[in-house]
Amino acid sequence: MRMTENRIVTGRFQKGQSGNPGGRPAKLAELTATCKDMTLDVLQTIQGIIISDQAKDADRLAACKLVLEYGYGKSTLVNELAGANGGPLELNINIDYGDGEE
Repeated sequence: MRMTENRIVTGRFQKGQSGNPGGRPAKLAELTATCKDMTLDVLQTIQGIIISDQAKDADRLAACKLVLEYGYGKSTLVNELAGANGGPLELNINIDYGDGEE
């Protein structure tokens, strides 16, 4: 592996030096701008899928999911486990080796 001028012996970048001194490529900025320009068309397409009688249920559901996740953020699922009366969870494991003994 070839070391670049802005890296120290350990392979890390020197303090204050960028790993990408040229910045992001201009093409990426152009792509981002093009995608943003298409936003209204994309949203109208998604809306068309949602209200279409010919669309499959799976396609409508996927379109709805996109709208909700980008509009409100992905939902987080939190499971809190507790034992009886909110106490610690008790876990018992029994292993059957098939020979009648535990």
